[in-house]
Amino acid sequence: MFCPKCGANLPDGTKFCSNCGANVDTPVPNAPQSVPSNNQPISNTYQQNTNSPNGWNNEPNKQEDLKFWQKSWFMWVCLIFLTPIGIILCYVNRERHSKWKVICGVFAVLFLIGVFMPKDNHSKQATSTNVTQEQEVNKKTDVNSAEKKAAEGKKQTAADYKILYNQVMGALQPADDAMQARKDVAAAGDFVGMINKMAAEKDAIATAKNNLSAISAPASFDSDDRDKLQKGKESIGKALDQRDAFIMYMARYIQNQSQTDFEMAQQSIKLSDAAMMAGLACIVSIGQKYNAN
Repeated sequence: MFCPKCGANLPDGTKFCSNCGANVDTPVPNAPQSVPSNNQPISNTYQQNTNSPNGWNNEPNKQEDLKFWQKSWFMWVCLIFLTPIGIILCYVNRERHSKWKVICGVFAVLFLIGVFMPKDNHSKQATSTNVTQEQEVNKKTDVNSAEKKAAEGKKQTAADYKILYNQVMGALQPADDAMQARKDVAAAGDFVGMINKMAAEKDAIATAKNNLSAISAPASFDSDDRDKLQKGKESIGKALDQRDAFIMYMARYIQNQSQTDFEMAQQSIKLSDAAMMAGLACIVSIGQKYNAN
């Protein structure tokens, strides 16, 4: 027989254990009938558990015997993606493993820090993003406004150019009419009448010079436009001067029949035509810039 307390091997009929002094004559209810091996004490082989149906501790339940919400993997998933639920599951299952108490506490602290931590960085980042977007919108608005203003300015300049061109042509018109009248008389061979027409043409040229000098650049013209206008007026003025010289040489030729005066007259009219074309080209180039011709 064996001692129910320490498991010592005793002779049959022994009432008290010679090893621990326990009363071995009184039987232990529901005591297991198996014999311990390797002379290990029964207390180490069998642990009494009053909560177990048979009075002895059963092996802990395996993962396969647990419900899915009691399994470790499910609690880890909840802790990572659904922290509050994961913390609750850790608390409910804390009896299974003591480590879940620590895990539950750590995740609870991290969760609270994440919830109550100031969001200054996020606010600053959001504010910075909003400011950047607003700046982009303002920049696009400014660009569109500038483009619209430039288009309106170009349209106004084109209109001003047309007015200017008509003023230049109007200033030259009296001189051109007088020149055409002189050519008509010369073609008829009326040299006396030609002298009279040349005198009228000389007066018309003086009037054209005065009218031309009174023309100024519109406010919408830029510096390049103003330079072109000034060069055009100067070139047209030289053309009118050469026409004056033509009249002088031609009048002397009619009176003296000097071949030199005739050649000088022809040279003057060529220079006048070239200067007139150059001057008008400068002015026309302004209109080409604004598609106003």
